[in-house]
Amino acid sequence: MRIIKKIVLWLVVIVGLSALVIAILRWINGTETARLEEVKQSTRDQYSYAKGLNRDDIAKSSIPGVDISEIKEQYASGYHFKPQQIKHKGAIVLFGGSEGSVNPNLAALLSTNGYEVFAMYFFGKNNLQKELVHVTIEVFEPIKSYVASHARQSKPLTVVGQSKGAELGLLLASYYPRDVDNLVLYAPSAYTWQGLSNDYSNQKSSWTYKNKELPFLKLDDSSPETWASFLIDMLVGRPLEFAPMYDSIIQRANNKSEATISLKPAKANLLMFAGGKDSVWPSSSMAQTIKQNYPQQSQVRLEIYPDAGHVFFGPPVINGMRTGGDYQANEAAKMQSDKILLQQLESWTKNNERKV
Repeated sequence: MRIIKKIVLWLVVIVGLSALVIAILRWINGTETARLEEVKQSTRDQYSYAKGLNRDDIAKSSIPGVDISEIKEQYASGYHFKPQQIKHKGAIVLFGGSEGSVNPNLAALLSTNGYEVFAMYFFGKNNLQKELVHVTIEVFEPIKSYVASHARQSKPLTVVGQSKGAELGLLLASYYPRDVDNLVLYAPSAYTWQGLSNDYSNQKSSWTYKNKELPFLKLDDSSPETWASFLIDMLVGRPLEFAPMYDSIIQRANNKSEATISLKPAKANLLMFAGGKDSVWPSSSMAQTIKQNYPQQSQVRLEIYPDAGHVFFGPPVINGMRTGGDYQANEAAKMQSDKILLQQLESWTKNNERKV
C-alpha cells in the first residue's frame, strides 16, 4: 500500500512540476510574442494612404479621392474602390488570404494611385462558402460579370492575390485564360491544398470546379517530426510556424504532380513577390516552381526578398502566428514591392494589347 501511495505521490509531483514548467514557458513565450508583434511607427507610416480605412465597415471609409461602395450581389461580395479620377485602363480584382479579408490596405494603395479596384471575398460572406473548403473556381463568374457592368473599362483585367488568394489567382489564370490579362501574386502557391476548416479531420480540397473536387495536398502528409515540433510550440505558447509543415508535405506527398496547378493554358502577364524567410509556407520555392512551369518565361517577373517573411509588414509575428522575416527586411520589402507593383501595372495598363 505504501508503494502505491509513493507512486501516486510522485506522479502528482511530476504532473505538478510539468504543469508549472509549461506555465512558466507559456508566460515567457507570451511575453516574447507580444514583443515580436509590436508594430513600430515606421511601419504605420508606410500605410499613410490607408489611414481613412474603416476596417469594421469598409464602405464607411474615408479615403481622399476614392469612392467606396459595398458589393452585395447573390454570389459576389466585396467593395468597389473607385477613384474620382481613374488614371489607368482596365480594372483590378483583388483577393486577400486565408484570413478572409479583401486586402483593404492594398485596395487603398491601388485606388489612391488611380486604379479602379474590386476587392472581393471568395469565402465566408453571404452566399459564399462559409469556410475555405470546396470553394468553387466559378466564384469568378459573377465577379467578372459585375466588373464588366460596373467598371469604367473592364479590360485589361488584372487579378491580384495574396497567399491563399494567390492560389486562387493562379487557378483563375489557368481556368480563365481569356479573361485574366495580368496576374500579381504575393506569397504564392504552386499547388492546391487541403481546405482550412474548424474541423481538422475534414480532409477536403480548398477548391472545386464544375462540382468536382480539385486534387490537393493533405496536411496529414507532413512528417511526424514536424507535427511533434508544431504541437510542442502550441503547448509551450511559442508563435505557431506552419512553413516546415507545408515544406514537409511537398517533399513527402505522393500526389504532388496531380496537385500542381496546371499552367499550360495561362496567358497572363505575371508578377510575383515572395519572402525568403516566409514562415507560413515556402512561397519563395513555390514561386520558383511557378516560374519554371510558366508557358511564356518572358511574361514572368519574380521578386524574392531573401530576409522578408510571408507578409511585407514589419513584425515577424502577427496574431500569435510566425509570419517570418526580419523586421527591417519586411519594411524594405513593402516599400520596394509597392514601387515595383505600381511600375509594372503602369506598363501593363498603358497598352490595352496583352503580350502573348
